[in-house]
Amino acid sequence: MDITQLDDLIKSNEMDKVGSLIDEIVQAKDFSMTPYLITLLKETNNHNLRDRIAMALSDLGIEEIVEVI
Repeated sequence: MDITQLDDLIKSNEMDKVGSLIDEIVQAKDFSMTPYLITLLKETNNHNLRDRIAMALSDLGIEEIVEVI
């Protein structure tokens, strides 16, 4: 998974594609994206994106999100 690709989709507000990429991250159990997703969870003002990321991190079993939420 490519952080740049996900970041570009977020910047262009293509949230359906962002959601699909986040789903792919979970399905692939791509833990390399965890730090980026946690940072994004902390910094985004988009509530739908925050919810999607929080669910994805939860599905991956990442406990650090408790601190963020």
